[in-house]
Amino acid sequence: MLKSLQKYLSRGLTKVEIMENPATRRQLSGRPLRAESGFSLLEVLVAFSILALSLGTLMQIFSKGLELASMGDRYSRALVLAESTLATIGYTEPIETGESSGAFDNVYDWSIKIQPHNLEDLDASSLDLSLYHVQVMVAWENRRVFLETLRFGPRT
Repeated sequence: MLKSLQKYLSRGLTKVEIMENPATRRQLSGRPLRAESGFSLLEVLVAFSILALSLGTLMQIFSKGLELASMGDRYSRALVLAESTLATIGYTEPIETGESSGAFDNVYDWSIKIQPHNLEDLDASSLDLSLYHVQVMVAWENRRVFLETLRFGPRT
């Protein structure tokens, strides 16, 4: 290293000028000279490929999460519609044996099925009421929600 330093000093360069020049500093340190420092094209391509695969996987995860959240929202709405329909039967809507159907906002279809419920163990002849089995179904796309209950209604 001293011989190399003396070679540069003999050319009239000061020590500061020698050390400020990256090429001479590398020569004095004994490391081989490289034309350029930085990333090779292969390293950049590998890093970009890893980044692209990672982003693709993350996008699939987020997409599936949004799809499941949307499905949960539609299921919750259908359940609320079924519960509210079931709640009206016997209060605002009379209990009558039979079936009826309709649609909510052309998205959800509903159907109601009301049948008399047999109570073999109970002598209900003295009651002015009958027990009915009420079923409500709300459907959307290829999914359905069923709710059912027993309600008292007028004797038929």
